[in-house]
Amino acid sequence: MRLQTIPSDSVDVLIVEDDSLLRAALRLLQERGGYRCAEARDGRQALAVAREQPPRCVLLDLVLPGLDGFAVARRLRADPRTFGTHIHCLAEFQHQQVREYAQRVGFEEFLTKNARSYAQTHPYKTVSELKLGVFNRLQPPGTVSHRTGRPLFRKR
Repeated sequence: MRLQTIPSDSVDVLIVEDDSLLRAALRLLQERGGYRCAEARDGRQALAVAREQPPRCVLLDLVLPGLDGFAVARRLRADPRTFGTHIHCLAEFQHQQVREYAQRVGFEEFLTKNARSYAQTHPYKTVSELKLGVFNRLQPPGTVSHRTGRPLFRKR
């Protein structure tokens, strides 16, 4: 079996959120799952961190001071170092036009911060579901959970 090593200057998840409490909660959730995290409080800081520590996944708020999430996503997609990074949108609103634009600029998932809105519009995912679906994609196919022994990927 060949082990793949992750460069020491990379992280699994870059959390870009201007709300410090939500940012800390997301980090705690991901670190409990075994993921290495980095944080940024605005768009410019997110790009600087991504250049220094290329992330495997970015949780990116849309409404940020300075550069908004759309501009950050476009720049991440334009950079060869971060082109293949999974980018997931964090938003409090979920208008269909915003969701479609987010997909056009490079977001893969649209996650709402509000659990109540999820109950009303089931196609969207909430931040609390991150551990179940989004980050399982970071694992190589065939990887099993160390807790349950079940495969992390579902066959489609």
